[in-house]
This record gives sequence, structure tokens and C-alpha cells, in this order.
Amino acid sequence: MRKFSNDKSSSLGVYLSTPTGEPLGVCFPHTIGGDRQAEKFLAILEKGVVGMGNVKPRTQVAEPKIHPDRGVGERPDGSVRLALWVRFTDPAPHGKHAPVFDSIVLDAKQWRSLVPAKRDVGTRYSLKPDAVNLFCRALVASSDLSFTFRPQDVQSGAIDAEVVSAQEIVLRGTLKGRRSHVNEPNAPNDGTSQFEGRLTLDAEGKIKGLLLVGTGGYQQPWNRSPRPIASVIEWRSTPDGD
Repeated sequence: MRKFSNDKSSSLGVYLSTPTGEPLGVCFPHTIGGDRQAEKFLAILEKGVVGMGNVKPRTQVAEPKIHPDRGVGERPDGSVRLALWVRFTDPAPHGKHAPVFDSIVLDAKQWRSLVPAKRDVGTRYSLKPDAVNLFCRALVASSDLSFTFRPQDVQSGAIDAEVVSAQEIVLRGTLKGRRSHVNEPNAPNDGTSQFEGRLTLDAEGKIKGLLLVGTGGYQQPWNRSPRPIASVIEWRSTPDGD
């Protein structure tokens, strides 16, 4: 990369190079703006392949299984990977805003803490902060790690729970996050979302499913007002579970 950029800082983008660092092409977000973005990006890739020369096509490539446990089942150590979808819902310059697909990982202790020891109907409690604060990822519809909230960025809020039957727990709450902008330490990014959802349980009180829907706003220093966002956090014990 240093050879590619002549040892100078470069803008965020996709850089194509040979294994030795010889440049083959570059793509910045503004170069593929507007309609037909995939086709524009493909043209840049094809040009890079031509520049590489003598590239043999791979006719049999196994489909990668990225995070096969995302949103389904417990992992061997008892932890879970919750599936997260989040997107901006305000008008986009071209079509619709692309959704962000991500994960929220809870360790075994955090996962078990979502269900109380006693599940009498009418029991009310708050989910523990060390688990709830991990939901901060749902407060912003961006995959840029300099914008996303971290658990320590959660400023206030809680998710409360109520046992409504032996097999169901209703969830409601609000989370607020604040993080200094990467280029302006004194200008924060703010996010707030309200959540509603439920936990479904089996006869032994183990979680069969989790669904949490969020709506709220995210505001960066240059936004005049918060931009609306919507999110879904989901998990099932089995692929065909409820």
C-alpha cells in the first residue's frame, strides 16, 4: 500500500494492485455515485484484471459461509451471534439507502441473563447493562467503524422486560449513544432509538427466539436534525424456529 500511494495518505476507497504493489486501478465512492453503481464498479475491476494480464478464471469456487451461526443457534461455548439489520429511512439521493448487515455477539453469561430465574406472569425486570449496551450497534445505519457506537458510548437508557406468559417475555426500552466525531473531537455523533420486541421460551425456560425492532434517529455534526433509522435484531434457536 505504501508503494501504491507513494508513501502518502490516501482517501478511503478500493485500491487494485499487483502482489508487488504496482497500481492497477482505484475506485472512490464519488466515482460510482448515482445509478448503475454495480456496473460501474465491475468495469473498474475488469480493467484491473486486464492490467494484471493472464488471469485464469476460477470456474469452481465454493460459496463462502460467512458467520453461519448469524441469527441461528447457540455456539459451542453458549454464546450467540444475533443478526442485525439497520438502515436510514429518509429519502435517498438515488433509490433507497442500502441496509447494513451486522452481528451482535453475546457471551453465554450475557445471553442467559436475558431470562429471569423466576418466570411468574407479571414479573418485571431490566436487562443487564453489559448485555443491553451491546445493542448500541443498532443506533446508527453505517458500517464505518469511526461512526458506530461502542458499548462505552451508551449514555443512558435501558430495556425493560415483562413476563406475559410461560413462553413469552415482552421487551421495551430506549438507548442513547454519543461518540466524538473522528475529525471533530468536540462535535459528537448522537443516536437514540426506541425498541420493542419479545423473547420466546421453551418449556424449560430456554430462549427459542428473540426479536427486537428499533426506530430512532442518528445525527452527525453536519446534520441539522437527526436522520431517521430503523433496525431489527433477530435470533432463532433453529433455522425454522419462531
